[in-house]
Amino acid sequence: MTAASPDPSAAALRGALIALLRLGAGQGGFYGAPDGWTAGAAPDLSAMSPAALLEAARAEGVSMPAAAALGLSPDLPPDARADLFQSAFAAQARAARLSGALRGLGAVLAAAGIEAAALKGAAVLTLSDPPPNLRDMVDLDLLVRPEDMAGAVEALRDAGWTGDHAAFSARTDYHYPALFPPPGGPATVELHQRLDWARGGPLSADAILSRAAPCPHHPGLLRPAPLDRAAHLVRHAQLGDRGWARGTARLKDCHDWRMLAAAEEALDAEALAALAGWDGARSRAAAEAFLVLQERAWGRDVCPPGWRTKHGAWVERAWASLCDPGAKARAAEGDAWAARLEPLRDPGLLRHVLVGLTLPGRRRRFLARLGLGTADPGNG
Repeated sequence: MTAASPDPSAAALRGALIALLRLGAGQGGFYGAPDGWTAGAAPDLSAMSPAALLEAARAEGVSMPAAAALGLSPDLPPDARADLFQSAFAAQARAARLSGALRGLGAVLAAAGIEAAALKGAAVLTLSDPPPNLRDMVDLDLLVRPEDMAGAVEALRDAGWTGDHAAFSARTDYHYPALFPPPGGPATVELHQRLDWARGGPLSADAILSRAAPCPHHPGLLRPAPLDRAAHLVRHAQLGDRGWARGTARLKDCHDWRMLAAAEEALDAEALAALAGWDGARSRAAAEAFLVLQERAWGRDVCPPGWRTKHGAWVERAWASLCDPGAKARAAEGDAWAARLEPLRDPGLLRHVLVGLTLPGRRRRFLARLGLGTADPGNG
């Protein structure tokens, strides 16, 4: 096997994990019914190592739903199923803690008169109470208008959240550096004033907040419209995480898409590609390719036929990268110089880099990455 060959176990792991994720009940479900197993829709896991499967799930960012679904497998011995159920209960408890923290954030910002929308995993938490245990999460992302950023930071700092203000430039950064919770808090918060480096357009904070709806279970917070959430997902996966440039994908992003698509039958592929690709042909092509990949993962036709031909080569590479950390590592290595030179192509990112070098907090981090200094651990 050459260095460029795929991991021979990746296809088996990919197939098993996708089959497990298909058992879920959609955006508001809990993987709580064994119907998929009895109906023959689940994979045969008798020859599959649960440990290897869960390790792959963690690497792909879907450990929570995979463990919850795997715990229903009749192919596993009772003690293994019991361990997985315990993991699922622990995940549910963490989701409940995150949901409580999100509710507190909404109350603080509403009291300050600031309109804020939950993004990404935080938006998933707002779907029900108790919250769905369907998504691995690291932090809580919120969107505020640029003119409200200073007031939002001040309100959260007054409530005990801490962060490195010296590392933030309101002129160039699209989100504030991570804000750390009061003692005992479950996660950091990222306050966004834009979704990414692109400015203005139909995905500005003003535009998204104007289309967002109140969250019944989280008073004071809004949830972006489904099409806006989907466009953010596509741009984050394809442009921010460089999936389009590298020809790679993560099951976490595919699973997020499936949860959205399951709840929104009217989510139109053409409208989504136009919104996610509003700022140019590159973004539009990246969005189309992402949607073709979702067709392959979930067996649901959503794209015009011409997209499958146009983006077939990218989809093949991205599909092969799922559950293959070696393929992802090789792609990242091959993309290293292009990623470093990205500021020359993206004016917003270039402004961020140049202004950032004038900020003490950002400069400390930059020098630390070069091995020439130490970043302040207290400010993360």
